[in-house]
Amino acid sequence: MTLRALYHVLITGGDISPGPSRTEFEVNPLDGAKELAGAIIGVVDDDESICVAVDGLLRSAGFRVVTFSSAKALLNSMYLHMLACLILDLRMPDMDGLSLRRRLADDGCQIPIIILSAHGDSETRARAVNEGAVAFLTKPFDGELLLAAVTRAVARIT
Repeated sequence: MTLRALYHVLITGGDISPGPSRTEFEVNPLDGAKELAGAIIGVVDDDESICVAVDGLLRSAGFRVVTFSSAKALLNSMYLHMLACLILDLRMPDMDGLSLRRRLADDGCQIPIIILSAHGDSETRARAVNEGAVAFLTKPFDGELLLAAVTRAVARIT
């Protein structure tokens, strides 16, 4: 199994079937946006497999990635003020993604946020977007949609 096939399984929850994986795009969402490559993206998720999959996907698109297993780990990190975008899990043990977004905003940190969750009801999705999330994606997620959301988020600050 190739690494790309493993990312496909982790990201989409799909099976490995012949043909191109969903992480191989006909149109690269980063085309024409080379100046965005190299931005540091933070991923906060208590599920290590999600961190590994998102890390690989974003690195394959030219981004640098730092992963954190909890909100507390991010808040105690030296990377916090270097990040161009944050991808946050909605449900985590110490602090949920929306609470972390609010905490960052209260501290004056205006990093663009993407919420990623297996628990994406319409009310929570609407609340996240109303509170300023760039995107709200449900797990298993589509790699192309995540790359497009990250590109939009990073473009906001450049």
